[in-house]
This record gives sequence, C-alpha cells and structure tokens, in this order.
Amino acid sequence: MSFLLTALTITGAYTVFGMTGFGAAMVAMPALVQFKPLAHAVPLMLLLDLAATLMVGSRSWRNVVFPELLSLVPCMVVGVILGAAALSYMDTKPLLLCLGVFVICNAVWSLRSTDGQTNQASAGWSIPSGVIGGIFGSAFGTGGPIYTIYLVRRITDMASFRATIAVVILISALLRTAVFGATGLLSDSTLLLSILSLSPFCIAGVFAGSALRRRVAPHRIRKLVLSLLFVGGSAVIVRALHS
Repeated sequence: MSFLLTALTITGAYTVFGMTGFGAAMVAMPALVQFKPLAHAVPLMLLLDLAATLMVGSRSWRNVVFPELLSLVPCMVVGVILGAAALSYMDTKPLLLCLGVFVICNAVWSLRSTDGQTNQASAGWSIPSGVIGGIFGSAFGTGGPIYTIYLVRRITDMASFRATIAVVILISALLRTAVFGATGLLSDSTLLLSILSLSPFCIAGVFAGSALRRRVAPHRIRKLVLSLLFVGGSAVIVRALHS
C-alpha cells in the first residue's frame, strides 16, 4: 500500500511539473512525509527532480539572464549547506512544522497575488532569496517557489524567466546532490531501489503534464495546485503536532 501511495504521489507531482515546469516537490513532499521519513523523502525528490529537469531540459540557453544567476547562486550555496546540516542534525518535528507553515504561506501568498504587473525587486533580495531558497531546498526539497518569487519580480520577459528559473532549479539540484553525497544523506541503501522503482512514474507524470498543459486552462491548473498545497501543508502540521 505504501508503494502504491508513493507511486500515485510521484505521478501526480510530476504531472504538475510537466504542466508548470516546477513545483513537483511542493506537491509531493506534504504527502510523502505522511508515510516516509523526511530524511528519505527529501533525497528521493531531489534525485527525481534532477532526472526530470534534465529530461525536460532548457532549450533556450540564449534567453538565460546570467547576471541573475551570478547574484543568486553563491547565496544558494550557503543555504544548501545550512539546509543539509539542519536535515542531518535537527529533530524532524520542527522541520515538519516549518514545512507545513511554509507550504500554506506559499499557497496563501499565491492566491492573494494578482496577475497584473508587479513591482521590480531590488537586486539585494538575491541574498535572502538565495539563502532561504537553498535552506528550504536542502531541508524540504522545496526551494523553487522562493527563487520563483524573486525572479518573477526581476525578469519581465517570460521566455527569459522560464529559461532562467529552469537553470536555477537545475543548479540547485546539482548542488544539493553534491552536498547530500558529502554528508551521507544519499547513503541510504533503500534510496537507489526507490529511485529505480519510481522513475517510470516520474517520467509518466512529466509526459502526462506536458500533454495536459495544452488542454487545461492555466487558471484551473493554478487553483488545483494551490488547493493541493494548502491541504497538504495542513496535513503536515497535524502530523508534526501528533508525532
């Protein structure tokens, strides 16, 4: 039953990824931590994210805004290291509470945000965005929304934004893979088996999401994802309080 629930979660999460280009971990993590240890769920999503990102790829390197990468990535490195340390040495109860609160806050923030023009963020916000995104990326596998919130207020051209956020997520996954490997978080003997058994569901989800993207109205996708995030975040908080 546990494997079936995990497979369904992975398929659904990467269907969302196929439709939106990011967000798999935000959808999957609240469900995965209901029946998997956080220290197993995070590396699992990391490696699946890496595979999915490489599979989808970024075919528009010429659209990447490299100055944004140069300001964001060094701060991301600091955050990734801090997040890996937290995942290795901290009690999981406060981590789960932080995850639940973060997911709910992100969902509420997104629901309240408008589709109109937003004010441009100062380049100085790359420091907290990189560090906090790196921490949440390492500790929870969910740093993407932090980078997105920052970059969408820095890059107005959507082609450049999509290309840049894709590279940021790829770099984040590579950094976390290196740090997790150095700290032993990838040494779980069951992790490789989980990756091999769940990869087909990840791939199926990506292809399904890519097909649905052209058939489902964007505002319906957005509402569905945010609803799932809110419910999932609430479930994580309940689990943490009763653990």
